[in-house]
Amino acid sequence: MKKFFNNSKIKLDYNFEYKRVHVNTYMGAVTSLGLLIVLPLIMMYLVVELGAEVLKYPNSFYFYLIIAMYFFFVMSYIVFKNVNSLKLSVYSVYEFIFSLFLLCSVSTLGFMPILINNQIMIFMAVIIIAGALPLLSFSTMLWLFGLTNLFYLANLILFKTELITILENMTLVFSFCIISLIISKMRYSNFYREYLNTKIIEEKNKELSKLNEELALSCEIDPLTGIYNRRKFDRYAKSVWEECKGTQQFLSALMLDIDFFKGYNDYYGHIVGDDCLVRIARQIVVSLEGEKNCLFRFGGEEFVVLLKIVTNAQAFVLAEKIRTAIEDLKIENKYSGDHNLVTVSIGVSTVIPDDDSEFINFIDEADKALYVAKRRGRNRTVSHRDVEESAVEQSLF
Repeated sequence: MKKFFNNSKIKLDYNFEYKRVHVNTYMGAVTSLGLLIVLPLIMMYLVVELGAEVLKYPNSFYFYLIIAMYFFFVMSYIVFKNVNSLKLSVYSVYEFIFSLFLLCSVSTLGFMPILINNQIMIFMAVIIIAGALPLLSFSTMLWLFGLTNLFYLANLILFKTELITILENMTLVFSFCIISLIISKMRYSNFYREYLNTKIIEEKNKELSKLNEELALSCEIDPLTGIYNRRKFDRYAKSVWEECKGTQQFLSALMLDIDFFKGYNDYYGHIVGDDCLVRIARQIVVSLEGEKNCLFRFGGEEFVVLLKIVTNAQAFVLAEKIRTAIEDLKIENKYSGDHNLVTVSIGVSTVIPDDDSEFINFIDEADKALYVAKRRGRNRTVSHRDVEESAVEQSLF
């Protein structure tokens, strides 16, 4: 676990850095806005309290420092509000400068004569805030507090503070820095753990979603031919029917059946029969120019093609293209009568769906046309428009 939460590994994760920056920009913008409200109040207080003395040294030094802080935090607020235009590396440098400037400037303000009795408390409060609010790595916080402490020590020496006071103040500041580092490390690590857990959950959800899609797809794919099965046909047919109904477009169906397949399967065996089904399915896909999504294995040796925005004449031409292509495969079949080859019969049906039509009747028309093709000698295509109105004896199939 220690290796896993190593800061160097965390930095390599761009998405984590992006989320961390998002939190810090919000905190930085709020802090800058708060200081932009507080600093003018401090300046007004100094003017009221000190009067003309505010422009005399050393009061003038602190007064101008507050003005400089005000403009710095105006710039910082603009930067935090437009952080998307900065590179992560540039922002990381700026957030360090921002934190360092905040700590150093506040530590310097604490030496104002008017605040001298409370200067150590103000600085320690800012140290705790610096550790608790921004999300900074442990190494960054070490640099931040190290430089700040050196700056604070220099101030103590510059203002000729007694040695015992320097030791007392530095001990307190160092203690608060340790507490702040612990707080910062815990917050940073917890944020990373939350990010990591969220990332793991997202990845698991993606894997689960992918598995569900694969499972759903496997339930809709015919394992032998690799094309869609009857289950997928039922789902697809409903949606495409409603789509064509809404757009008032043609919908055509080709019902294909392999001629004399039962005898072929019995004579050549099921393995050869399965191979024949696979070759025919592939040839249909080729004839459809790769449009595999509209081809379905309807059951046994039957296949269905559903075609949107295709007229009856166009569907008939395509059916003939499929039929001749399968015949050109020249798969031997001694039970095919005069042909001695594996052939197919095809029934074609076309409709513009409306409120008075039903899908089941549409498919039934293609089925009836197929039966007529069988009755007329097989290895042919028949459109439902060519079917006589009289009932067709399905037993001939």
